[in-house]
Amino acid sequence: MVIGVLGKGGSGKSTVATVLVQHLHQAGKTVLAIDADHNMDLAYNLGYVGEGPYMGGTFLSLRNTFGLHDTEPTETLFTGTIPSERFSFTLPDWYSQEYVHQLKSRLHLMMSGPQNEQVLYGAHCSHSLAAPLKIYLPLLELGADEVVVVDEKASVDAVSTGIPTGFDVAVVVVEPRIHSLRAGKQIIDTLRWYDVPHVVVLNKQKHDDDGFLVAQACGQSPICAFPMSLDPLSGHQKVSTLCAQLLCEAQRQIEGGSSRLSRTIEKYKRNAAWQTTA
Repeated sequence: MVIGVLGKGGSGKSTVATVLVQHLHQAGKTVLAIDADHNMDLAYNLGYVGEGPYMGGTFLSLRNTFGLHDTEPTETLFTGTIPSERFSFTLPDWYSQEYVHQLKSRLHLMMSGPQNEQVLYGAHCSHSLAAPLKIYLPLLELGADEVVVVDEKASVDAVSTGIPTGFDVAVVVVEPRIHSLRAGKQIIDTLRWYDVPHVVVLNKQKHDDDGFLVAQACGQSPICAFPMSLDPLSGHQKVSTLCAQLLCEAQRQIEGGSSRLSRTIEKYKRNAAWQTTA
């Protein structure tokens, strides 16, 4: 399962991504944590102290390995003959071997990395740092006990890049504040446009009726709530219980749905069709 964690900046998405990684790892799963935010909070929370290599800046070279020329749109990769090549972070392909770091047994990390020269000198925007995930996630094959947790960029920008079609399920983290709830609603609406299964998690709950505020603002109720009084990184048993509850509902959301690859193919076909009529 590939789980993407989304939310407004400061909502606690990196914290929720961290506790999910820790919970899954402690439960015996083999986990790939992907830090797709150039702030790299997830990598820091997991104790990573290295300096790359980062996948940021490798999008064009990754495309080229599939035979795409620089002028060809990425749509071509998924709207023509679907490539037979697949990625695996436990039986490393060439790309995973280069950019996946093993932190400990059964725990791996991949990072988009900080701003690079291509971004700083205006050759590409900062979204390019995580762009390789547009190819990597749809073509990533997972074993029965392998799980991926992606800590995405802040707000709806993370969804409008199109990367989340490579998620099996998205976790939208909101806090009971108007701007977080407004951003959460935009994220949810865009996930629906991409047909990505999702659940909502309430973070920093202060009052019993905060869940009602979330339901009213976002159009759906949170499946669990992390109280303001509880430090999610404290290792408290309640955190594990909330993570288990979250994962159970996330699994239910994806049952019977389309695959990451088929959803991505549909996205690119829609892109190509729109471009011919726009």
